Amino acid sequence: MLHAANPSGGVNETVRTRLAMVLYKHQQPRAAGDPRFPSMTDQMVSIAIERLVFVQGNLRLGGLAPTSGALLRHFAGLIMDEEVSVVLDAVGAYADAHARVPGVPWMKDAEEAFLADVEDVLASTEYGVRGRELVLRTDLASAVLVDEPLRLLSAGVPALEKIDLKYREAVAELSAGKPADAITDAGTALEMLLDALGYSGGTLGDQLKAAKKQEWLAGVDTPLANALENLVKWIASVRNQRSDAHDTQSPDQANAELMVRLVGVLALRFGPAVPEK
Repeated sequence: MLHAANPSGGVNETVRTRLAMVLYKHQQPRAAGDPRFPSMTDQMVSIAIERLVFVQGNLRLGGLAPTSGALLRHFAGLIMDEEVSVVLDAVGAYADAHARVPGVPWMKDAEEAFLADVEDVLASTEYGVRGRELVLRTDLASAVLVDEPLRLLSAGVPALEKIDLKYREAVAELSAGKPADAITDAGTALEMLLDALGYSGGTLGDQLKAAKKQEWLAGVDTPLANALENLVKWIASVRNQRSDAHDTQSPDQANAELMVRLVGVLALRFGPAVPEK
């Protein structure tokens, strides 16, 4: 996902050149396992191109005949000339190729060295390395721990799918640098979650009071219920005072991100209790 406020994410010509240099630096000296390829590097690049074409859905990105150096030059050209999403996917695909050469053990140390240099090049941009992917730095932890698990949990559950959609709208607003909009969407997602759990009310506070009245999180979970009550009060306060629905000063991006992520965690924790129909 590209940053809406800066589609290049800082991946300028200098960064592209350095990424191409990293690619050339990390060529594999061993011979290819497939006689069709002049070198192991050409075989890896072929695997990476195949993956890139699949991910991008664009046959135009396909490589040339596997003559000596031709594939590598073509691949480096993609990094230098194509749009940012292709550049990021291409670098990730080459990293992935370290583990995908048929009949060759995973070249783990070489892959780690390659990605370490890539991370160093990306330090001046909005992107970073997560596994074998190049993603926005704001997504390095949250996407793994919250966003993707929530998406999987929501599949096939209409109420959760609507909550997930609203949550992702909040995440998109964060990426676009619109904290007020993000707060509004996150607050709405939380209201939708409580409503889906059967706790209705005119405000978030009213919904939580209804939940406690029905002994939600009673007994040993009472401290959690109390903590959630305080958390909801904070969320309601931030939304009421600093969202796009109110003519006040714009909220801090950090506060908005904290609120959005907390709502995502709550949806992930309590989502399994939402009825499937």
